Amino acid sequence: MKSNGTGPRRANMRDFVVEVERPASAELAAYSRAERYRRLRANTEAHRTQLETWLETEDLCSEVAGMRAGTGFNLIFVECTPNVAAKLVRAPGVVDVLPAGELEAGLQSVI
Repeated sequence: MKSNGTGPRRANMRDFVVEVERPASAELAAYSRAERYRRLRANTEAHRTQLETWLETEDLCSEVAGMRAGTGFNLIFVECTPNVAAKLVRAPGVVDVLPAGELEAGLQSVI
């Protein structure tokens, strides 16, 4: 599986946004802004690695074209089949899985 988003695009692949757990605000409060940023990015990368391992364990890699950490601190973008997206909700550290279009529409309604 290619994790940088450069994998082959297949007709049945869709873009999903995976929200992962993040450290509590109280846990981060003692750190400078730069250190909080570093810790949040590291947390997202650790979850991405954990998710890749889980996908391999569940034998789902053939249904994933790409995965990359988003610009949001607790978001990972996954290009995969709807089957994988449905199973991602039970992966360790995953809070929610949304089709990418739903997230974008939700953000537009807030702006």
